[in-house]
Amino acid sequence: MQRIWIGLLCPALRAISNYMDKYLLSKFFQEEKNLSILLIFSSIVGIVLLPFIFFFADNVFAISTINKLLMIGWGIIYILSIIPYLYALNKDDASTVVPLFQMIAPISLILWYFLLGESLNTSQFIWFFIIFISSFFLSLDITHKIKFKYQVFLMMLGSCILISLKYIIFKRVDIQATFWTTAFWEYIWFGLVSILLLCIPWYAKSFLRLFKKDKYKIIWLNAANEIFNVGGLLIMNYVSVITLVWLAQLMNGFQPIFVFIYGIILTLLFPKIVKEKYSKTIIIQKIICFALMIFWLYLL
Repeated sequence: MQRIWIGLLCPALRAISNYMDKYLLSKFFQEEKNLSILLIFSSIVGIVLLPFIFFFADNVFAISTINKLLMIGWGIIYILSIIPYLYALNKDDASTVVPLFQMIAPISLILWYFLLGESLNTSQFIWFFIIFISSFFLSLDITHKIKFKYQVFLMMLGSCILISLKYIIFKRVDIQATFWTTAFWEYIWFGLVSILLLCIPWYAKSFLRLFKKDKYKIIWLNAANEIFNVGGLLIMNYVSVITLVWLAQLMNGFQPIFVFIYGIILTLLFPKIVKEKYSKTIIIQKIICFALMIFWLYLL
């Protein structure tokens, strides 16, 4: 039982990170064209963490040249996967967007089938169908006239495909790297891509304007956000060691439920910080979707 409670800290912390993303977008990046500028601020936090990771990690350079090059691909795909997520989060509530990340698992199965030649059984196809039906239903606006929020769905679908490709890189090459080694190279390429973005005049101008206006708030909020996110990942790694891997992944699937609960609490107590759309219809819709997704995770 104690392991389960420890494991639930991961989705609980990462759900906080989702709302910090939402707050940063609504507070400082209200113009849709400015969303990718948030990545540059996030990379600043990552660059600051590099010396600490280098000091505490065993040997971040103890990987082959080919794996270092693959980390470039990992870093680029990582950044590309964040961009559609930020745009989706800017368009809709976190409690609608975050559960769509559950599409990663079935998409990974399909990609592994086509790219790695792994076999799929009937049960996995059924689970694949359940997740996509749940995601589709979650993307419906049923408050007045039924309307499919195709932009949010397609953005998150793109993000999930990219994240799945990121996992395939490690599965295909079998990179023997610790969590901190992976984080080290990820932050390096994150920073390099951000530097390339700053070479584009429009990005540089927007970044400097926001940096002069709210640099301390944005950077500190990003730092806190990264602490919650990395803390959640470290806990998940720890739980994966002390218990069964599938159980650890199952507990991680509770993240949408934490996002849902946090959203209600923040909307009721702190509407100026976060205000999500909640009605009896929306709550029932989300509970049904969450139940289907958790049922799929249980079967997995």
